[in-house]
Amino acid sequence: MSKRLKKFTIEEITSINTTNLQMKMMGGALVGLNILLMVFVGLYWTNPFVHLYFAGRPL
Repeated sequence: MSKRLKKFTIEEITSINTTNLQMKMMGGALVGLNILLMVFVGLYWTNPFVHLYFAGRPL
């Protein structure tokens, strides 16, 4: 059973066709969204005006 499962997973992995451009776009999107989230959270926690705008109450 283990050999059949291993063969099946190897065949599935090799059948995925990804291009270098797709990998760069996906990685760039992931990094970009992560940086955007970190900036938003940092501003939300440290800037009273941003916190007031989104939460409706001051820090």
